[in-house]
Amino acid sequence: MDIGVIKEGEQTFLELMKLFLKYKSFPPEKLNLIKGIAYWDKKKLKITQNRELIKDIDKIPFPDRSLFKIDTEEAYMFSSRGCPYKCVFCASSRLWETTRFHSAEYVFNEIKELVNKYDVKRIHFGDDLFIANKKRVKKLVELLEKENLIDKVDFHVGLRANLVDDDICKLLKRMNVKSINMGLESGSPQVLKYLKGDSVTVEDNFNAVELIKKYGINNCFATFIIGSPIDTKETILETLNFIKKSKLDSFSIFILTPLPGTPMWEYAKKQKLIPSDLNNFNWELLGEGFEVGYPNIHLAKNLSKKELNELFKKFILEKKKRFVYMAFRTLIFNPLKAIKYIKKRI
Repeated sequence: MDIGVIKEGEQTFLELMKLFLKYKSFPPEKLNLIKGIAYWDKKKLKITQNRELIKDIDKIPFPDRSLFKIDTEEAYMFSSRGCPYKCVFCASSRLWETTRFHSAEYVFNEIKELVNKYDVKRIHFGDDLFIANKKRVKKLVELLEKENLIDKVDFHVGLRANLVDDDICKLLKRMNVKSINMGLESGSPQVLKYLKGDSVTVEDNFNAVELIKKYGINNCFATFIIGSPIDTKETILETLNFIKKSKLDSFSIFILTPLPGTPMWEYAKKQKLIPSDLNNFNWELLGEGFEVGYPNIHLAKNLSKKELNELFKKFILEKKKRFVYMAFRTLIFNPLKAIKYIKKRI
């Protein structure tokens, strides 16, 4: 590629387009004046000055969805950027640097546009942590109720187990949240602490699922990670047993992958699993391996790749069982929805 936009892209991309429209090209001497990009100049890679983050993200206009075919069954939006937590594997919190929120009014107006203009029936929030600001969630619920939008659309949101309590569950129920995802990561206290610090416990994870189910939010999903440097067969089986005991409807299982900017990336470099010279690094090594059981960069020093893959298969078997159960349950209560659910996953 000729130009790469580094980190937050709205203002950077706008300046690039203005430059192109003016010169019908990207003159290197002009590119040097644009913050937050990498580009080639006479076969040399140049990286410009960092661009400041957009402080008030409410100033960013809504995406022009008229340019795309919108799926009325489920559309996507973001109501915040970043996460206040710093899990060792997560690149997102490093990318965004800080946590910034759209106001409740901004989020409400975007929801209103999706419902009234595009007839969207479900909105999937892609936020790292939708409930990080509880006051904002409360205000948003009040606005949705005031405008009678609650019964016209439902929502999928992402939570964090240590922030799930009765108050937040009541708000999500009022908001018509039908589906929830949480990064629970591990059922082993030792591994969970390694991945997420002291901010959350296995008990928090279990109680969060119980509370969500208590308030009748019946589609509860979670993600888990295996293959960390301290993982053993025993700690990984602890996670599998946690899943079996929980009321989760489904889950995804991933092999820990070191992503640039994270502590796990630095660990992999120190272990010489990643070369110090990245000019010839095969970036595909960070790709699909973590989803199929064989990690391209193997961090689990207590397990071989083969042993890790065999454990991975146990999770996949459990996931298939839950898929069959959920599909059967949906088929009984909502046959049309069940057919769509199954088609999406075949």
